[in-house]
Amino acid sequence: MVERRCIASGEIKPAEELIRFVCGPDGALVPDLARKLPGRGCWVSCQPDMIERACDKGLFGRHIDTKPVAFAVLYEQLQKLLRMRFVQTLALARRAGLAIGGGGKLATYDMMDGMIIADDASIREAKAHKNRLMPQWVHEGFDATLLGSAFGRDSLAYIGVLPDENSKNGGLTVQLQADIARFAAFLPPLGCQEGADRCITQSSSLLSE
Repeated sequence: MVERRCIASGEIKPAEELIRFVCGPDGALVPDLARKLPGRGCWVSCQPDMIERACDKGLFGRHIDTKPVAFAVLYEQLQKLLRMRFVQTLALARRAGLAIGGGGKLATYDMMDGMIIADDASIREAKAHKNRLMPQWVHEGFDATLLGSAFGRDSLAYIGVLPDENSKNGGLTVQLQADIARFAAFLPPLGCQEGADRCITQSSSLLSE
């Protein structure tokens, strides 16, 4: 497991839990979500408060000699980039046959490694899917239109994720979980849905069952 030190907190964490930044040709700060851009980089935990601390204290400039950037500007940029990366990874998982969209298709499966449930999904139906498929992890809170965009649909309430058995490191399934967690960290908390069963969208964080 690759680990890096967060310049804001000083903590050493897995690279998947941080965001790498590099200095662009024009001196601007560039988020390197794929961790492939050339040049010296620095790392910050994928948490808004850590990004804000790095901006306010000028930590980026100390490590990679980049131009100052306002937190509000960087926050908005990261939201867009993390959203795009999540949709791209989810679309790759769909094409690989690892992401199954729609309650009807999920009804033909006996188990799922994970599930992604839209924030406006039926509470009772979501509970029924989880009880039958017994996923190891569940994320509840993304907009249905966002989930649908990865499948070429207007909206999608339920997505099941199968394990990537062709990769000893988890492959796309593990990457998808990492992208979900990073994107969710930059989404505002969701309000609890009112319903007879229970609240299924307490926050926009990755939930474990």
